[in-house]
Amino acid sequence: MNYLELKSPAKINIGLRITQRRPDGFHNIETMFYPVHTYYDQMSFSKNETFSFFCDNDLTVDIEDNLVVRALRKIESYIRRNLQVAIRLKKFIPAGGGLGGGSSNAAATLLALNEMFELQIPFTDLRRIALELGSDVPFFLRPKPCFASGRGEVLEYLDDFFLYKYIVIITPKIHISTAKAFQKYSLLRKEEKIADFIFQHKEFEPKNYHLFRNVFEEVITKDNPAIDEALIYLRESGAEYVSLSGSGSSVFGLFEKSPVIDKLSKILRNSIIHFSAPEEEKLYY
Repeated sequence: MNYLELKSPAKINIGLRITQRRPDGFHNIETMFYPVHTYYDQMSFSKNETFSFFCDNDLTVDIEDNLVVRALRKIESYIRRNLQVAIRLKKFIPAGGGLGGGSSNAAATLLALNEMFELQIPFTDLRRIALELGSDVPFFLRPKPCFASGRGEVLEYLDDFFLYKYIVIITPKIHISTAKAFQKYSLLRKEEKIADFIFQHKEFEPKNYHLFRNVFEEVITKDNPAIDEALIYLRESGAEYVSLSGSGSSVFGLFEKSPVIDKLSKILRNSIIHFSAPEEEKLYY
């Protein structure tokens, strides 16, 4: 195989809870990862005489620090040889939005290189490599609804779960650092008891919506009023469930019926909007 194209999907977090800080500096969390397959970056991989990487977005980090290139280097270290491949990335998922775009790109790279070069790397080893790249990268190796714990790598798949909801994602043009969000949470909530924050139920239905709150909301909205305004906008538009995704800046609303979105709204004019219909998402299940 000389050429391969992949769609690298986004995800939303339905609920996010921090249970403890780990000795390695990471945090243990509990969350539900839910993929949004209709919201994706486009990636292509071509065998080439040399290595090259192109992204249509203005990359602010050194090329070797990009998660796509880091994933390639991890594979090369594993197989102990260089891979001559041209990788192109067309970005639609905004960076720093809590939608996992970079992690999804990294996972897609691991899967694509393993297939294209017939490396036959076992899935268990791909998972280990993925975790070295980021806490939620293992999820994107198999982006299906699941509960996640540990750093986000302990996955309990919900193979029969599907939302049957319209999803509206609003991403204000604000970049949120996940590391800084954890630091702010630790400062603000360090006295909070853990016991009342454990998932008591795993059924995501109206009677349990209150269990699926995102602990970062208070931290993030306090310093970013545009995010709070987006949450309010979704509630006032009739969303039955509204939440921050990950550590933000994206927020999303779940609607029973196709919502009427006011495109003239000041909030939407200053944000990136994605709309996902259940009949479109169902095609990926």
